[in-house]
Amino acid sequence: MELIKVEDDRIQNILQSTLKTLFSEEETNDLIEGLLLELEEGSQLYMLEDGDQKPGFLILTPLMDEDENVIEMVSVEDIFIKPNKKDSNIADALAKEMKKLAKEYGTKQTEVIISQGNSWISEALVENGYISSEVKLEKLLPRTNNLDDVLELIQDCTPIDRIVQVLLEKEDGFRAEFVDTSDEISDLIDEGWEPVMVVVTYEPDTASIEDQIENSNRLINWDDYSIVYYG
Repeated sequence: MELIKVEDDRIQNILQSTLKTLFSEEETNDLIEGLLLELEEGSQLYMLEDGDQKPGFLILTPLMDEDENVIEMVSVEDIFIKPNKKDSNIADALAKEMKKLAKEYGTKQTEVIISQGNSWISEALVENGYISSEVKLEKLLPRTNNLDDVLELIQDCTPIDRIVQVLLEKEDGFRAEFVDTSDEISDLIDEGWEPVMVVVTYEPDTASIEDQIENSNRLINWDDYSIVYYG
């Protein structure tokens, strides 16, 4: 199995053939629109090939060190594999192939951001020498008055060394604020800014990140999470 760079004239077909096995037609079209924007901004599409089989694809983004004018690392956040192809062999191949791609870009550093939907890849990353460095938990707020309850639960079910960020929405846009308590943004709420999401970020301190997240999830029911690995 290997990751093959996709030429421009095949991009739309590769995106469509994989995403339609994972999402509805509307969701697929919305995702394709967003992914095409990423590709226009310098990211690259790589398809996983296994003989005649094409299990899925990922999008790789080279990150530049502007001072040195060199690629500092490659980052992979978007990984889409067809449902019937999600197994340990595919996960192992992805972990190995992403490191090979980093070398092709002239760097040994690979950043892989795994969402909740791709947690099946995590074990293979660890087995191939990737180190988990950050966990990010997301909680949507259906009502403004949920904020205090969520912040209180965060103190009970996440490590002490955490960063808590509240995303607020108003007619003219969004803003994000780092907080410990809701009192720190009470003036903004009075001005009409509505808290719509809380994001908690921390460095994992246990061998089993999944267990830690699951224990936390019993109290707060996170809507999504991601784990950042470096390899």
